[in-house]
Amino acid sequence: VNGKGQLDGATNYSGGRGAWHHVTPLSDFVHSERYDGLTGDAKRAYAPDELREYIRQVMFMRPNYFVIFDTVESDKLSTFEWLFHTFGKINVEGDCVIITQGNASLAIKVLEPEPFAYEFAEHSMEGSRNRFIRKNTDRYIKIRPPEKCRQANLMGILYPARTADEKTAMDFLAKIQKIEENNCVGASIQRGKARDIVLLDRKIDERREPRTISADGISTDGCRCMVRKGSSGEVAAFAVHRGKILSADDITLISALQLITAAFSLEANGMQGSINLVATSTVQFRIFKKPKQVYVGNKMIDFSFDDEKNLLTFALPFGNHQILIT
Repeated sequence: VNGKGQLDGATNYSGGRGAWHHVTPLSDFVHSERYDGLTGDAKRAYAPDELREYIRQVMFMRPNYFVIFDTVESDKLSTFEWLFHTFGKINVEGDCVIITQGNASLAIKVLEPEPFAYEFAEHSMEGSRNRFIRKNTDRYIKIRPPEKCRQANLMGILYPARTADEKTAMDFLAKIQKIEENNCVGASIQRGKARDIVLLDRKIDERREPRTISADGISTDGCRCMVRKGSSGEVAAFAVHRGKILSADDITLISALQLITAAFSLEANGMQGSINLVATSTVQFRIFKKPKQVYVGNKMIDFSFDDEKNLLTFALPFGNHQILIT
């Protein structure tokens, strides 16, 4: 931010050692077989007069790629730069950044800023306290909006791969289409015969209560969501963060009376995933056959099933739960 990095030695990551006023908390975490997601507040990692807001949202679309969406805001016109480091090489091809080091590569599709400016830089690691990297040169690329601004976003799709598979990574990035609808931003991402749809609330820093974001047939009142569709358009996985409902093509996938953060994958014999509730609530799932059992952790629980609407309903207490439906 304005040429200044994070506060050296004073940052306290989510409750670790350091000054309490530089805590950078992680929240809104969910883990499942096909998806991980979390939110981080990095504002206090920087000088107090530099940033009003810095929220990072990370989505890991198992097993292939990551989605990062940053919202940064300052009270003054500022230069916001995102730095990607390597001991290897960096190339830019259109809106893609390709980083290679040894037999590993990272291909990045930059969806925002759009367009973006960039420059390369490097410095010697000689004198580093880490003796294993003293002979290396730290090379990095700075990505930024073309002009100074008070608010900026970074949205990137990150695809790690072996250098030998770099063409596969670039072919993958070439099929990504940006989604932009009102206060919603996201991407449609083709994965072989499957397709992922990712939506995020562009103005997450202004959210005081749930509000709807929708595009490409997906709708939620959460701050972000993901729906993975198979080759025939069937839902294979989904996730929602801090919302009460998620639907696809006018079909409710999950709903609750209280805010939930959840991620589930659907299989031929049922579904499984993780859900976090801010308070005790009933939860409903759209499932196309009556399940035999529902497990919360290792405990089998009671449930009801509406045959006409194909709705599975059961109650859950406050907290995080692992769910298995068979």
